[in-house]
Amino acid sequence: SSGYYRTKITVGGVRKDLYGKDYQDIIYKLNEFYTNERAKTFEEIYSVFEESERLSGLDEKTIKEKRYKFNNMKDLWQLNIESITTDDILKWLKDYLQNKPLKDNLKRHLQLINAVFKFAMKKGFCNGNPALFIDAKDYYKFCSPDRKANEERFFSAEEEQAIVDDINKGKVGVYDTT
Repeated sequence: SSGYYRTKITVGGVRKDLYGKDYQDIIYKLNEFYTNERAKTFEEIYSVFEESERLSGLDEKTIKEKRYKFNNMKDLWQLNIESITTDDILKWLKDYLQNKPLKDNLKRHLQLINAVFKFAMKKGFCNGNPALFIDAKDYYKFCSPDRKANEERFFSAEEEQAIVDDINKGKVGVYDTT
């Protein structure tokens, strides 16, 4: 081991290295950098949030999945984290719903926004969470319908045995799987 931690920060759109002697030191330096530099856009806070999750051991696959969701939030990126309102998030949500996402995707996007604000509040970047009272369920009616139950269904061991028994008795037909 090299004896130090390294992470990346965004300065004026350019990624730069930031070093610390241990996990706590790197988190302290990230917080200090973003506080002192007044780098407080949603995008910049997300970068600190992402690095914190990476340093805490979250697997890279999950980090990439979250980054993919974050990339769907470009309307929020350049807004100052302290000035984002519920209306700003609802405006993004209205645009996002135009694509008719699955309910689960909508829920996960809103969970990510909430997680970023919770992190930002904990680190002192903002004092509130404008997404706190936005409930994904209120917007499910604008989502794509879930997969129909009869498109994929697994049989229980008993149901499977009953079908095999019927086939062995010469009964073949359509079975109601509801």
